[in-house]
Amino acid sequence: MKTACLTTLALALMLAMSAIVPVGAEEAPGTSGARALGFTVDLLPIVMSATTGEAGFSLQAWAGADHFRIRAVGARVSLPDALIGEKNFTDHDMLVGAVIADYIFGERFAGFWAGAGGEYWHNTIRHENPGGNASWDNAVLTVGGGYIWKVYGNLFVEPWTAAHLVLNGGTVKVAGASYTPQRLSAEVSLKIGYFFDM
Repeated sequence: MKTACLTTLALALMLAMSAIVPVGAEEAPGTSGARALGFTVDLLPIVMSATTGEAGFSLQAWAGADHFRIRAVGARVSLPDALIGEKNFTDHDMLVGAVIADYIFGERFAGFWAGAGGEYWHNTIRHENPGGNASWDNAVLTVGGGYIWKVYGNLFVEPWTAAHLVLNGGTVKVAGASYTPQRLSAEVSLKIGYFFDM
């Protein structure tokens, strides 16, 4: 299952890269010629994990050309029990890797954007019964959008939202109990970042 998830993520990366910067492509008339490398911190995993007493993070690195950017994302999040959705289950933790391609409608990496990509989720969860630990992997398609607001030079804040569709969902058996993860989920968050003009 892990190999299938990684294969799906690799295919999403190749598609995103080919869509953004075709090999040998010349700059089209009327494009801004902007290039940048950026870094972003997403606040949601930090805050959500802190409510469970755990440390969370979400770091993103991205490269942009004209109105396009491609992002590599790494995250760890601990979900509050209220979001797990089934009794007697607790400590749902996720490690996430993602590759996302975006189109930014404004100039010089500012304004509204929309994007899509692939994600890999490694999940662990615990049931109150003895020996009640389980882990599983998911391949996920994601779509989202947001707004990049420059607050000082190339320092920006970025409110955003996304929806995630799990491609290989199913029931997880934990210590004689069954847990069925959601196939579709959504989130809203705020990111802070900075980019370097190239």
